[in-house]
Amino acid sequence: MGAKRALGCGILRVAPWLMKFLSMAGTAAMFLVGGGILTHNVRALHFAIEAIDGVLGTILGMLADLLVGVLVGTVVFDAEVFAP
Repeated sequence: MGAKRALGCGILRVAPWLMKFLSMAGTAAMFLVGGGILTHNVRALHFAIEAIDGVLGTILGMLADLLVGVLVGTVVFDAEVFAP
């Protein structure tokens, strides 16, 4: 019974941090997915990113997707919140 109780207490201690991490990771993933959809539809940007090979190309591609996702998300959020 002591092991079950210790496991339960451990889960309760870790749960808030786990939920905070999952919420941040999920938000970042949504920006990456949204930005990826948009960058794949802009031919020049898509081919510029694809032209870079290797790990650097992968990292730069993800950063471009994240940047586009955050920028478009900000514009849409501002348009929705500050609409007359």
